[in-house]
Amino acid sequence: MTSASVRRLVAVSGILGPVALAVYFATPWLVNWPVGSVTGDLLATFASHHRDLFFVGAWFQGVGSLLSVLFFVGLVHLAGATNRVAGLCTVAACAVLLSVSLVEGAFLMTVPLAVAAGHAATAQTTFDLSTITFVHVFPIVPVPAVLFSLGAVILGSRVLPRSVGVAALILGAAFEIVGFAALLIDTFVIPVIGLLVIEELWIIAAALALLRVRGNIPLTLRQADSRTPKSTT
Repeated sequence: MTSASVRRLVAVSGILGPVALAVYFATPWLVNWPVGSVTGDLLATFASHHRDLFFVGAWFQGVGSLLSVLFFVGLVHLAGATNRVAGLCTVAACAVLLSVSLVEGAFLMTVPLAVAAGHAATAQTTFDLSTITFVHVFPIVPVPAVLFSLGAVILGSRVLPRSVGVAALILGAAFEIVGFAALLIDTFVIPVIGLLVIEELWIIAAALALLRVRGNIPLTLRQADSRTPKSTT
């Protein structure tokens, strides 16, 4: 497979991933999704009537997260950073991100299954855990870790414009600040959701920028400079 083919596959993953996650994010706005301190009876009724919605939502979240992780890891590969600290940190952070995403998806799928089995307390607990994971865990642990390390990879290579790397660092810092604020102040939950949307837009923008690259990508800046002919005068 040529470098251009790999680049296109990586870019397509970076586009399809956010699209799948957008479907997952939009679901609560399309239905009367229970939020806040929802009672067990209301949750049981909703889960009974929207059983498939929990399963489909978890699928879109899992697939969207996987495709996004493939995009991140693909950028590390294209940047020739698999043996650099920033690249290794990106891969490790992606593993954590995907793990947390799958755990949240498991919590979501458990809700209707627990309701069908008559375990109302289990349904309530897993629903609350899925909400906590989405609102409080993602913004302060895996997402900033990916953005910080991937931003360093981009800035240390020529795989993407430097502005994309700078935007990743700024977005990672914003997630840390707003994420910790949301732990203390409930109203900061809305900004967290806004940042998650911005992150998906950043991924799509980075993927489109990758598609516009022509020819072979120089690996690291140091490697590119080493290939530049030196003057003997």
